[in-house]
Amino acid sequence: MATTTSSLPPCLVIASDDRKAATIVYNVSDGTHCPCEKIMSDNLGLGDGGKRMRSWVTSHGWVLVWDSTTLATFLWNPQDNEKNITLPPLSRPPPAGTSCALSSAPTNPNGFTVVILGPSKDTALWYCHYSGGGAGRSSEWARHENDLGGSWVPSFDLCAGENNKVWYKRSMTRLVPLSPRRGGMVAKFYCTLSPAKYAVLGFSSSSPPSMKPRPHEIAVPAPGETYSQACAYSLDIAGELHTVWVSIDASEAVLDVAIYRRSVRVGGIGDRANMAGGANSSFAGWCPASEHGLLPNSLYWVNPCDNRLYVYDVGANTEEEVIEPCKGVAGAAPPCWLIPPHA
Repeated sequence: MATTTSSLPPCLVIASDDRKAATIVYNVSDGTHCPCEKIMSDNLGLGDGGKRMRSWVTSHGWVLVWDSTTLATFLWNPQDNEKNITLPPLSRPPPAGTSCALSSAPTNPNGFTVVILGPSKDTALWYCHYSGGGAGRSSEWARHENDLGGSWVPSFDLCAGENNKVWYKRSMTRLVPLSPRRGGMVAKFYCTLSPAKYAVLGFSSSSPPSMKPRPHEIAVPAPGETYSQACAYSLDIAGELHTVWVSIDASEAVLDVAIYRRSVRVGGIGDRANMAGGANSSFAGWCPASEHGLLPNSLYWVNPCDNRLYVYDVGANTEEEVIEPCKGVAGAAPPCWLIPPHA
């Protein structure tokens, strides 16, 4: 694997809790390890444990970076360090646990919108628009609150020794860019409102964000055996919302891997390799499989329980390989995905 970021393949960036140990890059295509370049380590906030730089990886392969010292905010292209895009500075970073999504690839001539979604149980998001063409102007960052309502949830008050109810405010849990139509000027995202329901969130430079709930539901699979945990990841494939479900039993064994297009389980996603999991528990993306020497119609999933990389054939629903990318890295943190940009 080349150590330059100009030809970066699909990879996992693995940091150690030992500050003296080098950050490692695992090449998913050929299974090799190499030291992480300093610029990559710095931009991902790994060089000093995230004290200065904070970053948000996106499914388009670009990374949103914020410098706490200078407040500089930019989109970093791991494939080419000369093509970074400067954005308006964030005066303060959003809270921990946020995720970032781009409405389209930054190369879109019509421009794109950057959205930072608040953490679980938070109803806030931050966004800015970047115009296309040679001007490359950005709007200032704006904060928007989503009032999704809520419900009363039964609770037991230990101090009072009695049953009670607490108000649970609903929030969006995942944000997936909706492939823009030709010439489209409104940025749109799928947003998950509950495990089985979603809406389309629209952004326009001339009006506040708008949300339109969709009548269709997202399937929540029920495998043949009882499962104790189900990991869900959402992504856009050919303009359609897809959800990856990985069902795990109490012993942390995988029972079922399934990909749904809304409510229909699909057996084929073409020459694509889906990637999910890792440091960002909601991250999911894909890249052309054959181009990068990966298994077509597949899922490459980082198990949050053991940091292993599991490879599944989606059509056959079989486990093809279990890889230990973090082996030999003392105190390895959950690895971070970096995927190549694609059309």
